[in-house]
Amino acid sequence: MRLSNLDSAARCFEQEIALALKIGKDYFLGSSVMRLADLMLRLNNPSRAKEVLAFVEDGTGDYVEGAGFRTKAALLREVEEKLTGSSL
Repeated sequence: MRLSNLDSAARCFEQEIALALKIGKDYFLGSSVMRLADLMLRLNNPSRAKEVLAFVEDGTGDYVEGAGFRTKAALLREVEEKLTGSSL
């Protein structure tokens, strides 16, 4: 993401999520999900952001470089705003 190669970053996060789900590492899952969901919102793909957020518990949050601390709840609000075209 630091190199502004967002599509490549998204593929890496997708692989990290698949691996974390396979081996059961919740920390890595939460971290990767938060980063991928944030990235999907930046890439105007709120549907995918919503899909990956379903993998983590409601209280999940993590630091996302360039965005600060992000939570599942905050990301879901942004997803809904993009999907409905309105701000709450």
